[in-house]
Amino acid sequence: MNIINNDNIEKSDLFPCYSLNLYKFLKDIKLIFPLNSKPLINIKNGKKYYEFVKCKRFQIALDEWRNNKIENTFVFDKKRGK
Repeated sequence: MNIINNDNIEKSDLFPCYSLNLYKFLKDIKLIFPLNSKPLINIKNGKKYYEFVKCKRFQIALDEWRNNKIENTFVFDKKRGK
């Protein structure tokens, strides 16, 4: 999904991703891309993050990530991101 004009997106429709491993999982494995190609910086804590638009496909991938994390069965090599 490509978003040309993100002016109409509500902040509640965005998911801030601070985990580089989750970012790689979403982008490289699930082919769900963030709104921004470069990380944003949280002005309160200085941490880098990416913003993803919450949608059904994103939620399914996030649920899979959380289940894999709980069961300690990751789908990709965390060191290489693949």
